[in-house]
Amino acid sequence: MRKESKSILIFLAALFLAVSAIYFVVAGAFTASVTPTSVNQSTTYLYNFTIANDAADVNITEVKITLPSGFSFVSGSYGSSVASTSFSNTSSILTWSKTSLIENGSTEYFWFNATASTPGSYNFVVTINDTANITNTTDVAISVNDVLPPIINLVSPESSTITSQAAQTFTCNITDAGGISNLTLYVWNSTASIYTNTSQLSGTSNSTSWNYTLPYQDTFKWNCLGYDNYSDYNWSSEGNRTIALDTTPPEIDLISPEDDYSTTSTSVTFKYNVSDTNDIENCSLFIDNKLNKTDTSITKDTEQSFTITLSVDSYKWKIGCYDEAGNQENSSSRDLEIESEEEEGGASEEEETWEETYAVEEEDFEEGYTKLLKEDERLEIEIDNEKHYVGVIDLTSTAVKIEVKSSPQQAVLNIGDEKKFEVTDDTYYDLYVKLNNISNNKANLTIKSIHEKIPTITTTTANETSLCGNGKIDSGENCENCAADVKCAADEECKAGTCVKKTTSKTKLMFWISAGALIAAVLFFWAKTLIKRKKNYGFA
Repeated sequence: MRKESKSILIFLAALFLAVSAIYFVVAGAFTASVTPTSVNQSTTYLYNFTIANDAADVNITEVKITLPSGFSFVSGSYGSSVASTSFSNTSSILTWSKTSLIENGSTEYFWFNATASTPGSYNFVVTINDTANITNTTDVAISVNDVLPPIINLVSPESSTITSQAAQTFTCNITDAGGISNLTLYVWNSTASIYTNTSQLSGTSNSTSWNYTLPYQDTFKWNCLGYDNYSDYNWSSEGNRTIALDTTPPEIDLISPEDDYSTTSTSVTFKYNVSDTNDIENCSLFIDNKLNKTDTSITKDTEQSFTITLSVDSYKWKIGCYDEAGNQENSSSRDLEIESEEEEGGASEEEETWEETYAVEEEDFEEGYTKLLKEDERLEIEIDNEKHYVGVIDLTSTAVKIEVKSSPQQAVLNIGDEKKFEVTDDTYYDLYVKLNNISNNKANLTIKSIHEKIPTITTTTANETSLCGNGKIDSGENCENCAADVKCAADEECKAGTCVKKTTSKTKLMFWISAGALIAAVLFFWAKTLIKRKKNYGFA
C-alpha cells in the first residue's frame, strides 16, 4: 500500500511538471515580421510590423520595437490595428500597451515612419510582455541600400585663379555614409586631359592633395571624381574650376611728358598706356624711385594718367604695373625739369652752376648741421615738404656771400656772423645760418631748422614803416639805412648806401707818389723851357 501511494505521488508530480512546462512554453510565444525588408538610405518609409500571439491562454499586453542605429523615427507617425492603445516613445524605442493588446491566438499590426541614414544590414528588436508576466524578444532583419553617390568638394585652388606660379597643389575631399573608395584628380586644357592621379581612401570622410606643375601658359580646367564602396560615383557638384597660368608681365608705354621735358607749370599730368593678356591689378607713379601714387582702377589698352603737383626742381619719373597673376613691370625712366618763370624766360641775372649739392637729413637739420663748403657748393634742405638750398656764391679769407632759395635771398657773413631767414611766406623765421670760420678756401657753415617769430614792424614816421632787422633785404634797404640786414664784405665799406672796396693806406701812398712824380715832371719841363727862352734873348 505504501509502495502504491508513493508511485501515485511520483506520477502526479511528473504530470504537474509536464503541464507547467507546456504552459510556460506556450506562454510568451509570438512571431514578428516587417514590411518592407529592404529600403534605400535617406528615404522615409512606412514600416508595418505583423505580430502574432502564439500563446494559447495568455494575452500580450505590451509591444516594444527598438530601432537600429542610424534610424530616425518620424514623430507622430505611428498606428496600430488595436483600438484604444496607449503609445509612448523615446528617440529609438516605440511602445504600445493595453490589457489585451494582442489576444491569445490573434495577430495585430503596428506601424510607423522612419528614415535610415547609413547603408547596411540591421535588426529591429521586438519585445513583448504578456498576462503571464512573460517577456520575450525577437529580431526582425532590415536591409538599407546605398543609393546615394559620394559628395565631392573642390578645396583649392580657388575657381578662376590666375597665377604666375606654375607649381600648384590641388586639394579635394569626399564624404559618403556607406564608406569611400577613391578620389581622382583630372586636369585638362581646351581639347584633352593632360593629367590624372588616383588616391585610394577609406572611412566615410577623407581628403587628398596632388602637387602638379602646369606645363605652359594657358587656361586649364580641373575637377575630382570620387567612388564609394558600393560603386556609386560623383563629380564635384559645383562643376569644373579653372586656373590660368600667366608668366608674362604687362607692357607699359609712356605717352607724356616726353623725356627731358621742361616746364614752368608745377601741375604735371603723367600719361601712359598698359596692355596685358589678363586684367591689370594696379599701376603706380614713381618720382625719383619713390612711390608717389597708386591707381587700382586700371583699364588696359586705354590711356591712363596721374596728375600731381611738383616744386621747382629736376625729377626722374616712371610707371610700374602689376597684372592679376602678380607679374610686375616697370617702364623706362624719363627726366623732367620744373623751372621757375625767371629761369624759363631768361630773366635771371646769372645762370646758376652748382658744382655739388649735399642733401641734409631732416633729423640733422633739426639738431643743427655743420658742413665745409667751397664756392658753387650748396646744401639741400626740406622745410614744410618743399626743397630749399643754402649755397656759397663768393668766398674771401674773412667773409662769405651765401644764397638761400627757393625764393632767392643773399647775404654776406663775416666770420662769427649769424643770420635768420624766412622762406615759407609767414611771420616766422625758418632757417638759421652761421659762418663759423673759413679755412683752405672752404666756409665752415652751420645751418639749423628754427621757428621764431619775426620782430613786429615799428613805425619810424607818420607815413613810413621799417622792416630793418628782420633778416631780409627789403625794398629800399641799403648798407647805410639798415646795416643789420645789408652787410658789406670785410674788404668793403658803405658809402652813400653802396658797398665799395675799401681805400687802404698803401693805395693812398701810391696815389701821393704818383701825384708827386707828375708835379716833378711838370716842373722839369717848365724849367727847361724857361732856360731855353733866356738863351734866345741873349741872357748869359
